Amino acid sequence: MVLIAALLVVNFSLLSIPSDTSDHEYSTIRLVEKPDVIRNLLNFEVETIAGDEIKILDRFEKEGYPKLVILSFMAEWCKNCNYEASFLGDIYRSWHNKGLEMLVIAEYSEPGKFELFVKRHSLPMPWYLGQVRLKDKEKRESTMHYRLRSILMDKRGWGTPFHILIAGGDGSKVYFVNGEFRESDLLFFLNEHLAETATTQD
Repeated sequence: MVLIAALLVVNFSLLSIPSDTSDHEYSTIRLVEKPDVIRNLLNFEVETIAGDEIKILDRFEKEGYPKLVILSFMAEWCKNCNYEASFLGDIYRSWHNKGLEMLVIAEYSEPGKFELFVKRHSLPMPWYLGQVRLKDKEKRESTMHYRLRSILMDKRGWGTPFHILIAGGDGSKVYFVNGEFRESDLLFFLNEHLAETATTQD
């Protein structure tokens, strides 16, 4: 597993900022060297609040990928998820019409409580229920979220927030963030990948 992880991940710090030691859990945006592996694992079944089951990437695999997709794994009780949720909602509102799609996956959270989390932070992007609906350590290792984090050498306990970024318009480039986004990193990344679209539409 360690060897696989070493082959899959390339450190990709956009601004080379050292780790933050405050109460936040900031992390840099890093490139995955073998994107097909992660993208195939990502297309697992999730559920809407209405009970409909879908595969998270099926729409993009069938209809094509937008310029950038961000999948964010979150838990309603996670303080770091609460720190950045409203910021991510603002990012979606500002960049959605420029080629950004965002999906939130609720892990280790009761559906009703996560729905309140979504309302509290006014999240406008689609969100789905993940594979474990309680904060249950025994079931945590059965999730695709845990498997992805293990492959990408994320050593945190619960591992939320955790973000996967699929870029290139064809899913050819995959990045990840094992913690909160640094605002400057994400804005730099968005401008880099969506600048052409933004210029065309502005």
